[in-house]
Amino acid sequence: MNQIPIEHRFAQYIRIIGKGKTGRRSLTENEAQAAMSHILAGDIEQAQLGAFLMVLRVKEESAEEIAGFVMACRASINNGLPEDIILPDLDWPSYAGKKRQPPWFILTALLLAQSGYRVFMHGSAGHTANRLYTETVLTELGMKPADSWNDCQQQLVTRNFSYLPLEKFCPELQQIIDLRPLLGLRSPVHTLVRLLNPLNADTSLQSVFHPAYSDTHHQAAQLLGQKNAAVFKGEGGEVECRPYADIAVKRIYQHQTDHYSIKRTLSQAEEMPVRTKALTALWQETEPNQQGLETVLATTAVALHTMGIEENFQTAKEKARQLWDNRSSTIT
Repeated sequence: MNQIPIEHRFAQYIRIIGKGKTGRRSLTENEAQAAMSHILAGDIEQAQLGAFLMVLRVKEESAEEIAGFVMACRASINNGLPEDIILPDLDWPSYAGKKRQPPWFILTALLLAQSGYRVFMHGSAGHTANRLYTETVLTELGMKPADSWNDCQQQLVTRNFSYLPLEKFCPELQQIIDLRPLLGLRSPVHTLVRLLNPLNADTSLQSVFHPAYSDTHHQAAQLLGQKNAAVFKGEGGEVECRPYADIAVKRIYQHQTDHYSIKRTLSQAEEMPVRTKALTALWQETEPNQQGLETVLATTAVALHTMGIEENFQTAKEKARQLWDNRSSTIT
């Protein structure tokens, strides 16, 4: 008689979320943390990973699941952090890439850094064709991405800005992101990386491509105890305000939730080539661009307001204009 195989310990998590319309449920926060710990440890089969990711994608991940996934990832990441860690003022995830507009948000990050705020940016590159990713832009601007946490810390000290690729501090998550061309769909990892905040900054900015995910991000940030955060639908999924659209911002400030709206300042979007040189041209004012400038100022205002530098968006935008007018002539 053939011996009945013993069920793999990860199978329970697939069954919980995939057992039919009436039998399935979302994972609890603890279950999600345990499941992601197994994934990061590499003690599951590739078939199980694919099944788990795609069932979650169809079901749509809950805030509790995302929070549990993030906690497992943070526990793994913390093992590699320097002992005397330098905390940034602002955590800035950048994972979407741009394909319709230049990456104006990078100017906001550099403007804040020049103004004395430490900005830590993290992201990945190359998982979707025909997009311009932050890592490429920074390299073209002459700003080498960090290679390690120690390199990142040095950059935060010397220039108040550092970009560290995901593959350098959590390669397991990067490997899952790289599955997108194989699976044909985004996975929950594309959501959780935006909430990682690996250096535990007081303030984190998050952007969604689909507005329905805004509530999930907002609730997950609360579950994770994030002190300050802002979530909104950014251009192309990056943390970038769209001056040609009304924007709903969900905010956490001092652990309390609120929301506000930003009214459009332009009637419609102007299509522009997605090139790094557009950033240099705007910064040096060799090619003035109203849409680009409005984007930078509004995004800067959201950051300042979320950090609590200014008490409302309007005064934050006035402050953003002052920072812009007083910026250094060199972009880096």
